[in-house]
Amino acid sequence: EFFKNIATQFKNDVLAFYNQKDIITGYITTANRKGRIENFPLTTLTYVVINSDVQQFKNVFELTETLAKLKSIAKHNKLELI
Repeated sequence: EFFKNIATQFKNDVLAFYNQKDIITGYITTANRKGRIENFPLTTLTYVVINSDVQQFKNVFELTETLAKLKSIAKHNKLELI
């Protein structure tokens, strides 16, 4: 419930940074780093959680590597498990 509330709050608050057209289309149109005009999706929030009672890690690097892999999977599959 805690994370679901954060995600909902983020989703509601982030829309204040976009105009109505951007919200409707789901992207903004602006110059990329090379100066070329490109469409970029609206900002989203992706998070993953690991239960350390279930899985142990040797060090913080192993933990962050696991979190990064899970986040990549979640973003790719647009998972919503909560």
